[in-house]
Amino acid sequence: MQAATHIHVKGAREHNLKNLELRIPRGKLVVITGPSGSGKSSLAFDTIYAEGYRKYMESLSAQARQVLDQLKRPDVDFIHGLSPVLAIEQRTGVGGPRSTIATATEMADYARLLWALVGEQRCPKDDGRVVQRSLDDNVQRILTECAGERVMLLAPLLRAKPSVLREELETAAVVTRVAPSFLRFGHLQHFAANGDTASLQRLVDHFIATHFPHFLSVEAGSKRYTAWLARVTRLTAEMLAQWQAVGFCHGVMNTDNMSLLGLTIDYGPFQFLDGFDPAHICNHSDHQGRYAYGRQPQVAYWNLFCLGQAMLPLIEDQDMTVAALESFKTDYPMLADQAFAAKLGLAGSQSGDHELIESLLTLLAAEKTDFTIFWRRLSHATALLATQVPAHAFEKVRDLFMHHEGWDNWLPGYVNRLQAQDLLKASADMLQTNPKYVLRNHLGEQAIQQAKIGDFCGVADLLRVLQTPFDEHPDFHHLAGFPPDWASSISISCSS
Repeated sequence: MQAATHIHVKGAREHNLKNLELRIPRGKLVVITGPSGSGKSSLAFDTIYAEGYRKYMESLSAQARQVLDQLKRPDVDFIHGLSPVLAIEQRTGVGGPRSTIATATEMADYARLLWALVGEQRCPKDDGRVVQRSLDDNVQRILTECAGERVMLLAPLLRAKPSVLREELETAAVVTRVAPSFLRFGHLQHFAANGDTASLQRLVDHFIATHFPHFLSVEAGSKRYTAWLARVTRLTAEMLAQWQAVGFCHGVMNTDNMSLLGLTIDYGPFQFLDGFDPAHICNHSDHQGRYAYGRQPQVAYWNLFCLGQAMLPLIEDQDMTVAALESFKTDYPMLADQAFAAKLGLAGSQSGDHELIESLLTLLAAEKTDFTIFWRRLSHATALLATQVPAHAFEKVRDLFMHHEGWDNWLPGYVNRLQAQDLLKASADMLQTNPKYVLRNHLGEQAIQQAKIGDFCGVADLLRVLQTPFDEHPDFHHLAGFPPDWASSISISCSS
């Protein structure tokens, strides 16, 4: 394989970089210059170094990665021709008479680690060389050496309790997720980015035949692929509307975590909102708020365009591709309005519903009102409206607001909208739309701490109520209360 002669950076968007694309020659001393604020550090450290460091970390063992600092994946389309890197940042410090450039920076630490790994490890039984092989290497070796034979793969059984090192030594777990398919946007991007159109087409054709067989009746080629892309766009819009309506924060909405079936999979540091805050960030490493709750629809739209770019070699028509993706701009707002209208118990659709919903969300955001408790109380209050005046019926809802004026101004419009409806039916429908129980962070943390000392009652209780979150479960009312003050300090990551 011919060695790369350049580092190719495309679509760099860290901080003030605006979709920057450039090629940097390898084997040369390259200086990046420019006025203050032009993006020199954003390019050198936050983009190129961050991606190279990530590749370097991937070359280490899982145990080594746990004790070294992690950097977030840079906001860039791709960087080709980049080797694992080390960086020397400008800094001040006090050195001794034996200090060197390496000891004054982090380079000495990494150099020690590299020297520790450069030795040749031998098997104590047959003195054979121990080498690290990838999954593909092992599969290829089996196919080559054991062709036509039955093969038994053996692995050591770990009898001790597994653990991982985070801020402290914690008990580890294996979570198995089940889905009809785990294919994501990123799978198609992989083949498109490498120019492997044949494999891209085989994968898409197989996926359509398996999960969308009704599209086989559409003319093969660009029309079928465009119709399928439009369907994925619609499924993604439906999924995002459900997320926003229930207050779900995904945490890491990159294209590698976006399902081609519109399923909620591969979420890591997810969270259900406590107080309603569109700017809420659930992932402690998302320093810029890229995946904040209120930005999730926009991120989904961006990810769909990345998917569309990957599909261009098959559709071969940019206008058709964009048209399939642009439907998100109309589908999502409509589906979101429908979802929140259902939470309000509104039958049908009337002019003014969108403004009623938006003004309520603005009110909730202003006071960071507890999202789940608000909707549940509103559901019960709507039934009381059949026999009580609004002030009495919605008294417990009003108590959720510190400043009553905003709620008092909004309520008459809502009551007027409900006038022609069966209030008892509306309330019953709302109680099956607005869950009483969600997996709040503090509930999960409490269950984990109990389980660590061998008490799994908390896990069992959560499992019971979350299987039927719309039921009252009067014996578990404490799991539907307000979060404690310390809940806001819980920091979660992809390994939480």
